[in-house]
Amino acid sequence: MEFDENKKIEMKILIIGDGNHQFIREQVKWLRKKSTINQIDIFSVPPIKNDKDPLYDNIYNAYSNSILTRIRRIRVWVKEREIRKRLKDIPDDYDIIQIHYVSSWLPDIIDLIKSKGRKLAVSMWGSDFYRASAKDNTKKKIIYQLADAITFFVDDATQKDFSKTFPDISKEKFHTCKFGSAPLTPLKAIMEKHSKEYSKKTLELNIDKIIITIGYNLRKAQRHLPIVENIVNSKNYAKYKEKIQFVFPITYPQLNKYKKELITKLKNLDVDFVIFDEFLSDEKVAHLRYASDVMIQLQPTDVLSDSMQEHIFARNIVITGDWLPYDELTENGIYFHQIPKVENIGTTLFKCLENLTEEKKRCEKNTQLMGEYGSWEKNIESWIKLYEDFVN
Repeated sequence: MEFDENKKIEMKILIIGDGNHQFIREQVKWLRKKSTINQIDIFSVPPIKNDKDPLYDNIYNAYSNSILTRIRRIRVWVKEREIRKRLKDIPDDYDIIQIHYVSSWLPDIIDLIKSKGRKLAVSMWGSDFYRASAKDNTKKKIIYQLADAITFFVDDATQKDFSKTFPDISKEKFHTCKFGSAPLTPLKAIMEKHSKEYSKKTLELNIDKIIITIGYNLRKAQRHLPIVENIVNSKNYAKYKEKIQFVFPITYPQLNKYKKELITKLKNLDVDFVIFDEFLSDEKVAHLRYASDVMIQLQPTDVLSDSMQEHIFARNIVITGDWLPYDELTENGIYFHQIPKVENIGTTLFKCLENLTEEKKRCEKNTQLMGEYGSWEKNIESWIKLYEDFVN
């Protein structure tokens, strides 16, 4: 069935996930804008910050923020007990139950969740599959067996990996439903209004240097240090040492021990670097994307984060790993570099810097292409079609 924006279908949906999360909130905003879904409720894990948030019709917090949920020895038991009790009290007349992110506690109550609606959609976010232990994936299998649909953010790569782990889960359940990237809108406005130099000045970066952004959070999986060490040890580094400035956006999560280790080692490497470790407004984040000349992202796993999309949209020279599931970007004509291992970063980076003008020219088309690929206007259609097919 083709997507029809004017089709009138009423349905009730219960979302199970983090009602505070930008991805879920944007999905709900666009469902309200483009569909005729008449009720969207949230069973929020963790509790939603504003329990009168007008975005949702009904808000059910999975557990309270009582002192018991903060006592290490019992907090898991207390939360799981509250989740089950509160879920039992929710109506059981939903057309669709939408699980966002397959958490490790879900298998124990999936039967109860399934009983709350006619159809169950389960959306993989990436780390809930790629970073799950073999034991966790074995437990989660029951969820995929009971699901009526399993959604992925990318077409081929993740679905193939999933099928290798769960060969007996029918591929007929598989659907590609992407999130859009809301920050592309303010980023576009900044790019149209300001120069790259203006963004560098706004963030107090060196306007005379090539800005190289490494990763997009403080997790060790971003491989900040191996990347910088390989660059510094490259034979061409001496030529560019005074011409580059490294930037580390590490505003989250709060990993103070690793942050201290990272900063200490960067100082010992004697590189010019800037860290952003405090909250950045959406406008500042947009300036950071635009101020960057190069973005390096070499995590072991990733399913095309907003940050990646924004750096590509901002015409950064993006270098990432060929083991990551970005085939769709290539298929859509988006220009970026892929390397087979972290040790290749120096060679590829300095090759790009040797041909900086040509590289930047080849990245110019990425603004339009990523804008089309990453827009909510386009991507909400697959979600609406999925839900409409359920109720037909």
